[in-house]
Formats: sequence, structure tokens, C-alpha cells
Amino acid sequence: MNIYDELYGDSVINYGGLKTKSGYATYREKKIYSEVINFLNNYGANENSRVLEVGCALGFNHDCHVNYIGIEYSKIAVDQAKKRFGTTINIKQDDATDLSFSDKEFDFIFSISVLEHIPRIGEALSEIDRVLKKGGLAYLAPAWNCRIWTVQKLGFQDYSELSLKKKIAKLLIPLRESIIYRFAFAFPFRLIDEIKHLIGLQPCLRYRVLPVNLELIKKFGHVADDDAYIDIDAHSALMFYASKGYEIISHPTLISRLLCRGEEIIIRKL
Repeated sequence: MNIYDELYGDSVINYGGLKTKSGYATYREKKIYSEVINFLNNYGANENSRVLEVGCALGFNHDCHVNYIGIEYSKIAVDQAKKRFGTTINIKQDDATDLSFSDKEFDFIFSISVLEHIPRIGEALSEIDRVLKKGGLAYLAPAWNCRIWTVQKLGFQDYSELSLKKKIAKLLIPLRESIIYRFAFAFPFRLIDEIKHLIGLQPCLRYRVLPVNLELIKKFGHVADDDAYIDIDAHSALMFYASKGYEIISHPTLISRLLCRGEEIIIRKL
């Protein structure tokens, strides 16, 4: 059983903000649904478009489009979604790093608060590229820049419980959370990637794998991003697709890319 089967299962943790209940939706689900509808409407989805959601969780977006299909890694989440909305909803268990679809099958792909949960993120980004049609668009909105101290639950533990290294890490959290510190740390890497792209070199996909610990989640309770497997900068994902010739719709200029923060990215395959 994977960690997400456990979290979506009979755990005492209210993972995702709700225990499955027919007809009930959280504020967050409604907000995400609105973002999805706006994305599809604003970029010209029609009745013939094919739409894929990568990481459909408990299935709330299943009726966002007539030709929607959602995939979810956790079988338990898929089962709960079908109990919630009925067995005919078009979702299935699948692996984002090895999608069971043909090349260039979808006109629109969206993924919200999902990619940070995939350790092999490069494979997932490549699979999105593979199944997206030429001219197709992707809306990607993971939690960028997930914090290792959130995964380690440093804020929940007393200094006396921690090793010296973790004591120092906890002490420095306010500094490392500051926008100035984060920008100063990220900017040189972003600039290097932009220069590489400009001169025709392939920028590296920069990310860090995080030490997710299910036992800590069970002990201290679930908070946002404590189950994230990677810490990735939005700029690195932008450059991954820019290097493949994509149009970066959400961040079309050098300045907008260098200054991007935690917002979604919207890209078009050319």
C-alpha cells in the first residue's frame, strides 16, 4: 500500500479536507473547480476537446467537461470518488510517470496540487508532454517550493526532541521563509537556466526529494505540504517546457519568469 492509499483510507487524518460524503464539497474543491472551468473557457475548449486531469483525488472535477478523464495514483481515492459521485464517472487509477494513453491524445491537461507528490517529477512532466497534442495547453499548479521542515514536522517538535542539525534548521525557519532570502537563493539558479536556454543548452530540471514520513503525519496531524515528495521551483518547470519549444503563456517575458513565485503555469505545445 502506498502512502496515499493510507491517507485516503481509514486513517484518523481528514486528508483532503473531507471524509467522502455524497453531495458535499469543501471550499477548496469549489475554488479549484472554478479555476479549471475558467482555464477551459478562457482557452477555447469545445465539445470535441479531450481533457485530462492528472491527480483527480476524490473526483470533484469530473463534470468540468464532457470529454474529461481523470487519473489518480491511489486506488482507494478512486474507489471513494466512485462511491461519492457514482461508478460511471470517468476516472481511473493510473501512474503520472507512465500514463496509459497514446501520444498526443489530449487538447487540455490540468493538474492542481499534485505534482509535488511525485518523486520522479521529470518523468511526470515528460508524460504530460507526450500525451498533449500539438497546440494543446496545460495548466500546472502544484505546491512549488515545498519546505523540508514542513515534511520533517519541525514546527511541531520541541527543540529537546531534535538533533543538533534539526535544532539549527528549526531556528532558521523564519529567515528561510522570508521572501528576500528565498529570492536571493533562487535567483542565481534561475538566471543560469535562462542563459543556458538562450544559448541553446538544456537547463537542468532542479528539484529536491523530500523525506516524507507517514508516522510523523499520523502523530502530529496533516497540514498542507507535509506529504510532498519534492521541492521544485516553478521557474525550473517553466524552463523544462521552454527547452522543448513550448509557448509559456503565463510567464511570457524574461522578467515574469525570473520573478515567478507560487502561481500556476500555463503552457502551449507548439
